[in-house]
Amino acid sequence: MPDKHNHRVDAEGLSLGSLRTAAWLRYLLDHAERFAAAAASSREARVAAADVGLLLNELLAALEGDGASVDEARGNAYGELARTPPKRLLAAVDRYLPGSKAVFDGAHGVADVLGYDDAELGWAALDSIELGIGRALASDGKAADDAMRGIAAFEGPAAGRVIDRAIGRMWGADEKRADALSALAAFSATLAMNAPITLDAYGGEHNGVAAAILRERGDLASAPGLLAALAVCRLDRLTGAGSFWAYYLLAGVMIAAPQAVASIAARFHRDALSAWLDMLLAVPARSPIGDAGEAALARLAASMSFTSRHNPIVHTRHRSMG
Repeated sequence: MPDKHNHRVDAEGLSLGSLRTAAWLRYLLDHAERFAAAAASSREARVAAADVGLLLNELLAALEGDGASVDEARGNAYGELARTPPKRLLAAVDRYLPGSKAVFDGAHGVADVLGYDDAELGWAALDSIELGIGRALASDGKAADDAMRGIAAFEGPAAGRVIDRAIGRMWGADEKRADALSALAAFSATLAMNAPITLDAYGGEHNGVAAAILRERGDLASAPGLLAALAVCRLDRLTGAGSFWAYYLLAGVMIAAPQAVASIAARFHRDALSAWLDMLLAVPARSPIGDAGEAALARLAASMSFTSRHNPIVHTRHRSMG
């Protein structure tokens, strides 16, 4: 994996390198005895003479630079993993614990979906969200108008419209416009109150995507479903789509499949995955919610004004007085 991917830092200061390191360290801690046993049979006398604690202490010192002990490292937060292991250390550890470097490189698939640069991967993930994990894009039906989305170079608002339509079809937003307006209003209310962006800001148990998953899209209540949702969030940012619904989708998967999220999170050191998920959920708070979202909120605001003809009460009064 190119070094630039490890050093890519998000707006919140999170790097893919530290995410990979968190997966690698968790793997080492979970397989410490196997690592020590392999080292004990090593032909290198210094390595063979070391016990598991000493081996891990040396590794952690290389990562944290402060001589941290194993016990301290087990309790340290993700943000304290300031360094990524150098290539020679990854290779050396992999000799005694095969598979550890593969864990670092892919971080169980999470780093791959958060760091890709080929938008086609994101469009394929969007297909999975709309049509089902492992299914190909249909050649007919309502998705036909967007059938070229993986080939055409959609960017900016155009990409946002395609993403919004696909996610909307997945949970039936057109038939549930009141729910869609409620979702936008709830998120905007959270922003207005300067409250933290949590799953509640995306509707909690009333999230439309979560309801669709529980009702008919159980394939998304899984690790592949979470990875696909993360890939769509990456697509939004890669194309500059400005899609609020990409993050509404992620929240919906998290709400509907907490066990799947927990099972992946457990494969990372401490709060590594949670830190990324929290950062992603807060993205719409730092950027516009897209043209469609702004227009919907404008209509909602007009309908709530007691001086506007768009307000159903005012509209009824004018009709009765006409």
